[in-house]
Parts: sequence; C-alpha cells; structure tokens
Amino acid sequence: MAKPKTPLSQISYGLYVIGSKGREGDHAMTANWLTQVSFEPEIVAIAIEKGSLTRELVEEGGAFAVSILKSGQKEVAGRFAKADKSGMRREELVGKTTGAPVLREAMAYLDCHVVDRKEIGDHVVFFGEVVDSGMLDDKAEPLTLHETGWRYGG
Repeated sequence: MAKPKTPLSQISYGLYVIGSKGREGDHAMTANWLTQVSFEPEIVAIAIEKGSLTRELVEEGGAFAVSILKSGQKEVAGRFAKADKSGMRREELVGKTTGAPVLREAMAYLDCHVVDRKEIGDHVVFFGEVVDSGMLDDKAEPLTLHETGWRYGG
C-alpha cells in the first residue's frame, strides 16, 4: 500500500551528489535538501545528517561540492545514496577549486567554502559560498526526487 501524501512530501527537490574531501580521500553522498540563500555573495545551504561521514568531512575540510544530477540519472544517485566510498570511481571525478570532488557526468556543479553551520534537529545545515561553478551539460534538465519515486535522498 502506498504511503499517504503529506504537505511536506509535496515540496519539490532536486537530487545532488555532495562531494567532500578528507584525510582518507574523496567521499560523496546523495542529498536533496539544498537551496540558494544569497545572491551577493552566492551562498547555498545544504542539510546533511548529523551521523554521516560526509558531515564529518565537510566540517574537517571546510568545503563541499554539489554535483547537480541530470534527469535520468537515478542510478547515479542510487550509487551514492548509501553514503559510503564503494560508489566512488576515480575516473568519474573532477577536482575543483576547493578540492572537493565533482562528478564528471553531472549537469552542473557548485564548489563551496563553508562560511557557517547550524545544528538543527537530526541534521547540520552548512552554508557554503560558491567559489567556483559551471555547466557541464547545458542541454540537460535536472533530476528531481519526484522522478525517482524516492521520499528522501540524504
């Protein structure tokens, strides 16, 4: 039986791979709670579960990268949904300004330095100033949570 719809489940979300870099190398996880919070300077906010390795590495490295996935890339999002290193393939990654990894096959990316953080509920919200960004496929449309049929991505 399908779960009933709730008002919160009606909020539109994209799906993103959040890259971080730590002492033991690159790491990435799928996430969906991302929003822009400032034009000048360009700042985005991303919510990451408190207990995740990605949260630890973003705090350690002071940076994160957002790979914006393309419509049809549910399999890519699924590879990083378990938030472990088994989904990483070196040939997929591109290092950017902060050193946090970006997926080569993404539609676009944002490379961010952490400028603030706030613990709230079971997540930590990181505010990142965009120091580098780019379109990798300007003809693609973004992957959405609705397209995957998932309820949460990270």
